[in-house]
Amino acid sequence: MLQLFNFIVKQTGLLFILSFFVLANYSIQAQDTAKLDSILEVGEDLIDIEDYKEAEDKIDEVLDINETYAPAMEAKVRVLIERTKYSKANRKVNNALEEHPQKPVFYFYKAKIAIEKEDFQGALENINKAQGLTKNDDKLLNKIFVTKGAAYQKMGNSEKAMINYSKALEINSHNPNVYIYRGYLLYKREQYKKAIEDFEEVLDLDPNNHYALYNIGMSEFRLGNKAEACDAFHKACELGNRNACQKVVSECIRGRD
Repeated sequence: MLQLFNFIVKQTGLLFILSFFVLANYSIQAQDTAKLDSILEVGEDLIDIEDYKEAEDKIDEVLDINETYAPAMEAKVRVLIERTKYSKANRKVNNALEEHPQKPVFYFYKAKIAIEKEDFQGALENINKAQGLTKNDDKLLNKIFVTKGAAYQKMGNSEKAMINYSKALEINSHNPNVYIYRGYLLYKREQYKKAIEDFEEVLDLDPNNHYALYNIGMSEFRLGNKAEACDAFHKACELGNRNACQKVVSECIRGRD
């Protein structure tokens, strides 16, 4: 009985020691991750204010510590795309996929790079992989549908582009750019009233969006509503849209002669 008791004590002690080392290691890893995230947060803030060179330096600082840290690899790809260094971004995203083949965000960025290189079929292949891997991440899924719509739009498939832009808006109805993309497609399809509805949604979100105002003017002009068109052209021109200023001169001033 005494031997059994001693055995239990020894085993319990061993388990305690192992648990201590596991917890200690976990604590160290958590501290390291917190340090990396702290540096990376500065880099991402710099991306947001378009200071891409300084942002890349901060991201590289993280990658020097841990070259396979997924959030830093993602930020690196993002900043390279923002700097239009697409070849470097493509190499970096390929490296990221070797390390993290189940991370949908890297397939998403690979699709964005493919669009810039006018490889639209490659873009669709990668965006579909990203979509298939995305679970419970509406923010990424929204970006996926927007990018998918852009690929189809550049391929001339306006129907599928419309479907994907609409899916993106179902997830996030507060992105004015998506309304502009869809509104432009509606305009091209001569669905001017529906196009105006989308451009007005843009103005609800961004009242000084001169692209939306110009496109409202163009849509109203196509509908034969010259007064409404000229009103939109004047407002867009005041906000710096040169095309709208030209329309003011050619259609709203000379057109009265």
